[in-house]
Amino acid sequence: MKVQRSMHSDEYTKMSKQIKHAVKRDKEAFASQQCEQLESDAKRGNSRGLFQTVRNITGRFQPRLLTIKDKQGNTLSEQDLVVNKWKEYCTELYSETLSGKRKFYL
Repeated sequence: MKVQRSMHSDEYTKMSKQIKHAVKRDKEAFASQQCEQLESDAKRGNSRGLFQTVRNITGRFQPRLLTIKDKQGNTLSEQDLVVNKWKEYCTELYSETLSGKRKFYL
């Protein structure tokens, strides 16, 4: 049993290293291609293409959270329910703050 596990473990480790190496190589090739695109756009005076490439390189993906949980722990995914839950939450939050029930610690 241990021999079979170690064999699978060795095989897994070997494949994992190969995958990581391939990903690193592809990432470097992509970065090199992007740099070449930037250089060619700069030489041609294509400022629109230049800035689009820069934006693509530096822009960060920000996923939207379209689901939240209500007080009972149920997941709300419909937009109108989510909006109503946020409205309810903010109303409760600000009413507690204004009435003085909520204490703030520094």
